[in-house]
Amino acid sequence: MKTRLRAWLPFLILIAAAAWIVNSSMHRDRRLASNGASGDDRVPLYVAERAVWTRYGADGQPLVEATAQHIDYFEDRSMVLSTVALDRLGGAQGSWHVEAPRGIVPANENRMRLEPDVSVKGAIKGNLPTAIAASEVWVDWDQKLISSDRPVRAEAPGRSATAQGWQADFNATHVQMSGKVEMQYDAPHR
Repeated sequence: MKTRLRAWLPFLILIAAAAWIVNSSMHRDRRLASNGASGDDRVPLYVAERAVWTRYGADGQPLVEATAQHIDYFEDRSMVLSTVALDRLGGAQGSWHVEAPRGIVPANENRMRLEPDVSVKGAIKGNLPTAIAASEVWVDWDQKLISSDRPVRAEAPGRSATAQGWQADFNATHVQMSGKVEMQYDAPHR
C-alpha cells in the first residue's frame, strides 16, 4: 500500500499544482475583465482604487479636481479609468463638471478621452447654466481644452442645440459649437 501511494504521489502533486495554476489563471482573468474593460489583455503596472487628484496651474492655484473609481496604469504610461468625474476649481470666470463611465489616457499623451455617454454641466459667468451630452469627450491638459468632434446635444434654459462637435476652455469663459449647428429657442412668455 505504501509503495503504491509513493508511486502515485508525484502524479497527485502534479495534478494539484495544475489545478492551482488553472484556478489562479481564471481568477486573474476575471479580475482583469472586471477592472478595466480596456479591450486588451495587458497587465497594469499600478492599480488605484477611489483615486482623487488635483491639477495645479503655473501659478500654483488648483485648476481641476478629478476622481476615478478605478485606475489601471500601464508601463507605456497609458491609463484606463472607470467612473470618472472632473471639476473645474477656483476662479470667478465659470465652472464645469464632467462625468463619464470610462476614461482612457493614450500612451505617452497628456490628454484623456472620456466615453461613452459623457455628461458636461457648466456655467460661464453671466450666462445660463448649460448641459452638454456627447458620446466622446477629450480633455487636453496642455491646451487646457475640453472638446469633441462627435455629435453633441447642448441644453440651457430657453434654448437647445445640436452640433457635430464643440470645445470649451478650462476657465469656462467660452463654449464653441462646430460643424452643422442647429439652435432651438423657446418662445418668450407673454
